[in-house]
Amino acid sequence: MLGIAVSLAGNVLGAGMLLMPSVVEGTMGAASPGAWGAHLALGGVVALLLAGMVARARPNRLPGALSGLLGPWAGRLVDAVYAVAFTFGQAAIAWFAAVCLLSALSPLPPVPGPSGAALASGVLLVGTALATVAPPPGPGTLRMRAWATGLVALVCAAGAWPAAAAPDALAPDVSFPAAFWLALAALFFAGVGWESVTSSVPTARIGPRRAAGGVLLGTALVAIVYLGLAGVYRGAVGLWSGDVTPAGVRILLAVLVVVLLTSYCATNIRAAAGIASRALAPGPSGKADPGGSSGRDVPAWLIGAVCLVWTWSFAREGAVALLLLGPAAGAWTAYTVSAIAVVRRGSSAFRACGAVLAGVLVVLLVEVVRALSVL
Repeated sequence: MLGIAVSLAGNVLGAGMLLMPSVVEGTMGAASPGAWGAHLALGGVVALLLAGMVARARPNRLPGALSGLLGPWAGRLVDAVYAVAFTFGQAAIAWFAAVCLLSALSPLPPVPGPSGAALASGVLLVGTALATVAPPPGPGTLRMRAWATGLVALVCAAGAWPAAAAPDALAPDVSFPAAFWLALAALFFAGVGWESVTSSVPTARIGPRRAAGGVLLGTALVAIVYLGLAGVYRGAVGLWSGDVTPAGVRILLAVLVVVLLTSYCATNIRAAAGIASRALAPGPSGKADPGGSSGRDVPAWLIGAVCLVWTWSFAREGAVALLLLGPAAGAWTAYTVSAIAVVRRGSSAFRACGAVLAGVLVVLLVEVVRALSVL
């Protein structure tokens, strides 16, 4: 049970610890806890339903699990959408790093434009080079990176930085309720990892109740971290007036953020290349074989080039939040296909829950489209 919880928390908690408190705070302000609560509830439900569906299956990534439940089309669809979504996500990460650098080097709030896009491009170019030539980091390195990310995120939250210094670059200026739906959609970026239970639960080989307990414990761990960071951020915004972080501290934080986020870009660009390769790989009889080996490897530099296109295309107000809608679309697709699998292959109780989840996801999509129409 503990293994499932640690695996779930480890897969969910990542670069989102740095990005999302600032983005959600910049989008919703004092109402940000509502978006965090809705996101955590939705992610926990998705993880619980998937855990129940795969408890007696073999360990697999989500696309492979969905292929077994619905057919190869489901896995190929999720892989294809995720491959594109990851490119938007890395552009968002790079833009956030650029915003941190700009706000650290200038006392004036950074304005999204060519200078920010150029800095973000530099982050992506280094990340792409690392993804191409450097070996993948080992488990120990990944654990150290996660702890370092959490600590840096906590220091940033304590100073309400960079949201207090760069409000326009992080989130578009919209009012409630559009702000709520955009913030909730952007939080899907921080929720990539809920689906990891399709691997950890079958590996644990424990009963459904203990597996559900592990998922709930993992959800609680994620909630403690994210709600804790959001609470510190909210408290700092109420305590400080504007950006009060000393210049030297801002520069140090910016350097740490850039180093960490460049590392995440490298990892994710490599992952996106693998996902795209699986999506293009023909399985037996020409069918997709998501989760398997690929005969056509997509190079990391191609993924990096696509990221650069999005980086320059979104050089505008709210660049980070708007780019995060790309990963949101990927997660929405994965969760919706998962809900369909639950409705079609689950027990009566699971089918009812899957139908409710599908309905919630449809409402979310409609409301986000409506929110985007006011921009």
